[in-house]
Formats: sequence, structure tokens, C-alpha cells
Amino acid sequence: MMERMKWAACLVLVLAVAAHGAPRIGAFPGAEGPGSDATGGRGGDVYHVTSLADDPDTPGTLRHGVRTVPPEGRTIVFDVGGIIRLQPPGRRGWLDVAASNLTIAGQTAPPPGITIIGQTAKLTGRNVILRNLRFRPGKDQARPGVATNDGISNYLRDSIIDHVSVSWADDEAISTTDAAANCTVQYCLMGEGLNYKGHAYGSLISSEVPDAKVSYHHNLYAHLRSRLPRLGTERGTGVILNFSNNIIYNWSGNAGYSANDVDSGKPLPSRSNFLGNYYIAGPSNRDGDRTFHGANVQTQLYQRGNLRDMNRNGAFDGVDPGWDLFSGTWTRAEKPFEVESGHVQPADQALEQVLRHAGATWWQRDEVDQRIVQSVREQAGRIINEIDDVGGWPKHRPTSRPADFDTDGDGMPDEWEKEHGLDPTRPDHNGDFDGDGYTNLEEYLNDIAAFPAPKALRFTAASGRYEDAVNWELRWTPSRHDTVLIDEAVATVNSPGQHAGTLRVGDRGTLVLAGGWLRVQSDLILDGGTVVVRIAPASRPTMITVGGQLKLGGVLRVELADGFRPAAGERIEIISAAKITSRFAAVLGPYGMEQDGGKVVLVARPAESPAADP
Repeated sequence: MMERMKWAACLVLVLAVAAHGAPRIGAFPGAEGPGSDATGGRGGDVYHVTSLADDPDTPGTLRHGVRTVPPEGRTIVFDVGGIIRLQPPGRRGWLDVAASNLTIAGQTAPPPGITIIGQTAKLTGRNVILRNLRFRPGKDQARPGVATNDGISNYLRDSIIDHVSVSWADDEAISTTDAAANCTVQYCLMGEGLNYKGHAYGSLISSEVPDAKVSYHHNLYAHLRSRLPRLGTERGTGVILNFSNNIIYNWSGNAGYSANDVDSGKPLPSRSNFLGNYYIAGPSNRDGDRTFHGANVQTQLYQRGNLRDMNRNGAFDGVDPGWDLFSGTWTRAEKPFEVESGHVQPADQALEQVLRHAGATWWQRDEVDQRIVQSVREQAGRIINEIDDVGGWPKHRPTSRPADFDTDGDGMPDEWEKEHGLDPTRPDHNGDFDGDGYTNLEEYLNDIAAFPAPKALRFTAASGRYEDAVNWELRWTPSRHDTVLIDEAVATVNSPGQHAGTLRVGDRGTLVLAGGWLRVQSDLILDGGTVVVRIAPASRPTMITVGGQLKLGGVLRVELADGFRPAAGERIEIISAAKITSRFAAVLGPYGMEQDGGKVVLVARPAESPAADP
């Protein structure tokens, strides 16, 4: 009986990806802006960081990994968690990432994650994906109090920096300058710059590349004095910047500004869209502080939907200042500049999105990131001079993965591979088990680093695969965090590894179960519509697992494929849930349906039985 229950559903209408070419996908679900198409190390090798030491000549260290990237690319995963102190002191100790076709996957580290301290990280390559790391440089080790360090100096092209935390820099947190172009910085937490020299700054944004496109969105800036951001390019036409849905809290003087050349006084050009940002004064602000001050007419600005809250009353009650967001000398643009922004939320919604989900390990923040976020919520905290002002360095105990975590060394844990139908003894990181364009390794990386979309995800194709990002409104494949809507479409699940937070199928929607599995973290609500299951002999059953309530409704239709004929009374479980309410209005086809506790079970009818249950 058990073997005969190992059947899976097959697609009513098979969508052959190969017939249409590879689907267009982003760097990962949720990547937005001009750097969102980065592929990083996709298709390359896998490098394991097994040591927290900083040694360029020792395999297993991060520095060795970034210095030895092959031309075909590399994904760096972490088998250890803890603190990497950059060595030696001074400029030679900077973490220089000059390679291209590289993914640095900080999300793979065991708790407490990876924190890089001691010096600046300088990123100069092309096609780089950097995710889920903390950078806390502190004072320069060679010349403390004399030399100053950015957290990250970003000169990347065609690249994306996502969910990174930077604190305790004594210059900028994350600057994007020089050769940078087609670059996104998103969902980063930048806070508590060291202001002992007056340099607790946020971001310089410029480029020597003509018309370079850059996006900073959904970032938190907290307890930084200024340069939030500082605009103006010394050579060329200047950056075209999207600056959207950023939260700027507790600055001093000008939050952001543009500049003229320090030596010649020449106006430095910039073109920027300020969209849906939220400026919130804190304890370090003074009366008369400004949100953005322009230095020259070559500062071209467009704005929409920003909020400003300067009253320091403990409530988030900002108002839209319109063009009064900007002071000084600047030029008003009547329409937005052409640079990809991604989805722009209303500023008050972005406030919660950022406070919940910005930073390296937002799902398990360390004490520094947690304190910074909580200070914003409480409208507390201050700009600091020294790390000791906030209790000193946190103590992160080193951790490591067990030896049997990833037997074949392909970057994916054995248990995850088994669950997704892969062989944990055969390196297959560059395969594509669900045909959606992401490699098997990327599927794992995207799974563990998933974060909620800024709005409900609606299936927008008339008919297509649930797995394919192109079929979703934001080009964002759903994760366990997302509200998912299938209103007037046919969405087909035919691979393992599909997810939703809450899934609702409307009365004109169809959910086709055609193989693999779908996990719904919270509730599955069938508001009419149709669920189609086609049964064929296969190695495993199609399953939906619902962590919350399953509300049945509409029609369940069962069809047979490949000449399969069930024996009367044979049973196939298709859904399990914590709680089931209501019933399908009708069950069509050669199976009836039973509700057995929290399970929906198909029961094969005798050949002469009616083809429908009421």
C-alpha cells in the first residue's frame, strides 16, 4: 500500500521552460534596483570558509577565498561563525575583494553569523552578490585616531549588496564611488558611526562612470552625523540615483547634502530620485537641522512621498514636506530620472519593513543590531564617539558546522538535499532541480535568506509555474514569509521546495498540484476556485503542508495520467494542516475525498461510482 501511495500529481498543462528559453530571474528573490540582475558565482565552484583566521595563503580562510576566485565564478559559504579580525594593521589589512563573478553568502554561517572587524572592506569587482555579513571596522589598527575607515568602500559594477550590517566605522558606513555602476545597496543597517573626529557618516554616492545607475533602498541609517547621503561626482556626468524607502534617524546638521569640489569650488553634478524615505529626528538632532541641503544647480532632484518627523515626541507622526524636503541651491526635476527603483512603499509602511527586516541576520539579530533597531523604535540613543560608549565589543563565541553537515561539499546540507530530491553524496550545486533558472545551491541560499516582500505577491501570468519568478508581480518567488494571491490565474506546482506564508486562491483562481511539495507556513484559504490534482505513477506524492488553518472551498478535480488506474479504495494524502474548516463544494473525477483529522485524503472510487461528491 505504501509503495502504491507514492504517486505524485502531474501537470494538467505542462509548461516546458526549455521551449521558451531560461526564465528571467534576479540575483535572488527580492533583489531590486540596477544591480538586481547580478548572477554572482552562479555556475562556478563552491569555496568553504572553515577558519576565522585572516590569512591570504591558507585555504579555508575568507581572504584566501576572495583572492583565488576562478574566472567561471565562485560561491563562498561559511562552515564557521564568529569574528574575523582583518590583518595586518593598516591599509594592507583591508579586505580587498577585486574578483568578479562572486557570491559571498554570509547567510550560510552558523549562529552567530560572521562579523568582520579591524579594517575596511574594499569591493572593486564586477558581478558580485554580497549578503548577510556584519562589518564593524572600529578605529584603524595601525594609526588609531589618525587614519579613518569606511565600513565598506563599494566600487562594484553590476552588483548587489543585500542585508549587510555596518557599525562603528569612523568614516562612511557604505559608500559607493569611483568605478561603481549598476549597483544596488538594499536592506542594510548602518549605524553608530564613531564621531570622535566628526566623521560618523553614512554614504558618499558618486561615480566616474558616465550616467552610472545606483540604488539605495530599504536601508536603516541610525545615529550617523551626516552624509545621508552626500552627492556629487568629481569627474563626469554624475550618478543617477534611486534613494527610496530609507529610514534616516538621529543625525546632526544636514542629514544629506550635495557638494562642490573642495579645491576648485566646481559644482559636482548629481541626479537623484528621493522616494518614500522617512526622516526622524532623535536626541542628537538640534533645532534647525535639515533633511537635505543642495550646494549647486547641478544637484538635480526629484521627490515623491517622503515623510519628515522633527518633533521628537516619541510617536512616528511624520508629514510630507513636499519640495521643502530640500534646502539650499538645487534644480527641481519635473519627472523621475530613469533608474530602476523596484517597488516603492509608502514611507510609513517602509518604516516597519525596514525596522523588522534590515541588517545581516534580521531573523536573529546580535545585541548591537538589536540595540540600534530598538533605539529607533523608542526614539532613543545618540551619536557616539567610542565603542565603549555603548558597552564595547560583543563577544561572539566561535561556532562550526558538524562534519556530516554537507557530505559532498557542494554547499547544501545533506538534510536539505534529501528533502529536495537531491543526492547528498554527489556534488550537484550547479544543477537546477526545478528548472527555474536558479541553481540548486542558489535555491538553498535563497531559502535560508528569504525575507518578506514589501507587499502581497500576486500571480500575474494567465497560466504558468508557481516556481518561476517571472510569473509573480514583483519577479519575486514566494517564500515562507509572504502573503500569496492566486486570483484569476492557473498556477502550477510541479517541483519540491515551494513556499508561501499565507496562500489564498480566489474564486477564479486555479492551483494545480503536479509534483513536488508546497509548504504554507500559516493559512491556506480556498475562496472558491479550483484545486486540480492529476495522478500518475511516480516516486513520491504531491503534498501541501499547512502550518495553520486550511479553509476548503470551491472544486477539487482529480485526473489520471499515463494510463494509471487506481484500485478501488486506494488512498492518497494530498494535504495536511493544523486545522481544517469547511469542505470542497464538489469533488470531481475518479476519487472521492475524506477529511481524516488534519488531513485531506483522496480515496479511489469503484469503477462504477459517480464521478462527483457533493
